[in-house]
Amino acid sequence: CTIPYIRGRYHSFTYETVREDVAARVAEGVREIVLIAQDTGRWGQDFDEPSSLAWLAGTLADEFCDTWFRVMYIQPEGITDELLQTVAAHDNICSYFDIPLQHVQPDILKAMHRKGSREEYEALVDHVRDMVPGVTLRTTFIAGFPGETEEDFEELCDFVEEGFFDYIGV
Repeated sequence: CTIPYIRGRYHSFTYETVREDVAARVAEGVREIVLIAQDTGRWGQDFDEPSSLAWLAGTLADEFCDTWFRVMYIQPEGITDELLQTVAAHDNICSYFDIPLQHVQPDILKAMHRKGSREEYEALVDHVRDMVPGVTLRTTFIAGFPGETEEDFEELCDFVEEGFFDYIGV
């Protein structure tokens, strides 16, 4: 992904900054807050004392219990058991994950500077669905990536046809 090269290194806003913004929006009558970043799952990892997206979402959901929270754009590595448990335990955190896989063929993923494989992604989806009943899953894929062969494309199509995701952008 070229976003970090364009936008710069990942940088988390402090909890206090996020909380102040949430409190201000809630005071204005906002009923849903979307937590989103280049890679939302990295939130807090760059702090002197690292924190986690699970802690952030859970803490906000506990304090603002009448507000609906949605977490968007989490790379596969950011889907942790702690996050899944937090989402499952809070009625006001949307059981929805937007996980941009981009492809399922390892050579294409490597060319994209990504990790993963079809088997790893299938296991991840199964794990998410086991831990968060009723979860809705969305992903995005890139078709026609430079170097993608017809076989690579067919493998991606086969994965899509398996129906692992509720929504897909290509």
